[in-house]
Amino acid sequence: MKKIFSLLLLLTWGIIAWNQQTPGRDVQAEKERYLRKSRTQNIAGWILVSAGAVCLIAPSLDGGSEQNNEEGWFNFSGLERTLDTYAYLTGVVLAGGGIGLLVASAGNRKKAAAISIVVKTEKAEFYTLSAGHRKIFPAAGIRIQFN
Repeated sequence: MKKIFSLLLLLTWGIIAWNQQTPGRDVQAEKERYLRKSRTQNIAGWILVSAGAVCLIAPSLDGGSEQNNEEGWFNFSGLERTLDTYAYLTGVVLAGGGIGLLVASAGNRKKAAAISIVVKTEKAEFYTLSAGHRKIFPAAGIRIQFN
């Protein structure tokens, strides 16, 4: 029984001792990386949304396309209608990709805001032959929330 208790005590001490060592992280650099990534995605997203809007609006501004005929908007006969259709599809794809980048940009901005340095007190329990004791000591950490 003493051997089992000694082994469990040794394993518990080893887990506590090894878990206290954490690699150093440069919080400010990580925060700047998320913000830089957010800005890049935001700019690319607005460029894609604008290009998509131009591709969606430009075929409608063409005076030569006869949109009021009996066949409707999407007449797939003729080269002009085919080019208009490709322009509409390209506009939808570009606008959709731009909206996706804007959403990703907002997510990276939230990740950068969630990174912070935490200083708090930790409680450690240690045992002697006579009794168990609690010791309070200050600890520094990094809090990163990923949603």
